[in-house]
Amino acid sequence: MNNIFLIYTEHQYKSLFHSIKHFNITKNKAVLFVFVKNRGNKPKNSWIKNVLTDGLFKKTFVIEEWSVVNSIIRGSRSAKYFVNILNSFSNSRCRLFSPIYNSDSVNLAYNILNPYDLIILDDGNASFSVMVQRKNKYTYNFTYSLLSSFFHRRNMLKSIDEITYFTKYNLPSIGNDNIIKYEEEVEKNLLKLDNNCVIILGSTIYIAPPNMKSIIDPSDYFNTLAEIRNKFKSKTIKYYAHRFENEESLDSIGKFGFEIVKNNRPFEKVFKDFETCPHIIMSYGSPILDNLTRMYEKIPRLITIRMDLSKYRRARLDFELIYKDFESNKNLEIINHNKINEIENR
Repeated sequence: MNNIFLIYTEHQYKSLFHSIKHFNITKNKAVLFVFVKNRGNKPKNSWIKNVLTDGLFKKTFVIEEWSVVNSIIRGSRSAKYFVNILNSFSNSRCRLFSPIYNSDSVNLAYNILNPYDLIILDDGNASFSVMVQRKNKYTYNFTYSLLSSFFHRRNMLKSIDEITYFTKYNLPSIGNDNIIKYEEEVEKNLLKLDNNCVIILGSTIYIAPPNMKSIIDPSDYFNTLAEIRNKFKSKTIKYYAHRFENEESLDSIGKFGFEIVKNNRPFEKVFKDFETCPHIIMSYGSPILDNLTRMYEKIPRLITIRMDLSKYRRARLDFELIYKDFESNKNLEIINHNKINEIENR
């Protein structure tokens, strides 16, 4: 059986690696598609070199990301190239692996390959979003599906009836979907703490995607940052920017007195390389803190800030599930956004 993998970012590769081990997939039965937004951006795409040389795949294809709408407007050799490769596997039994659900590339691959199983790999908080979409029976709207059918000259209205989650999270079972749970391998590490430094992991919950509201109002995000600055006024606070935060936002955040740190690597790898680690790492519901507790034997104090549910303008159910999962992790502290000044000093 062939195994077709789709990935889009570096941090998704770890779950892919675990799935290869779990299913005992051999090199001659594994094919990887890596989607990139800008092939010419070598610094951001440097991680792909390691993927190309890791020896886990019979073939690896690097493809420029595309969407049906952009392809119709501008034309897309990427989509046609992707289709041509998929067609070469369409007559064989296969499994399809992807951390993303209901995207143009996944829907097209599912349509062409008619896979034995669609396996959704872990992708941080997006894993919970997939479950919410499945629970609400979300699909692309009919008009978009028709547009996609016209562009690809095939019926893109076919729904995905059943999937399998390959996950380390405590996801609830929904409908006919299956769940395969895996565990991270805990790595021994040395940890020297700096009690005069705190890290905040940047988030996109205050950033509005095109044609959508931000998850929370930017003012609520900035207000909690101000409270964190006031709580730890005597300490250095390093703000590790999310890759999608823009310069204007970071300039505003820097005015709180934070040291802005830009980084293209997954933070889990950054943490591993710390010679001295800040004694507290904070986030706004990021799965990174949860990942650190699963990956390393010694960890600093980890605090995730929970916004009141009334503050969420969308994705409320997603974050309900996320924090419910976090509550089962004894190594994570969950602090409500209006209780930051009550964080214990230790």
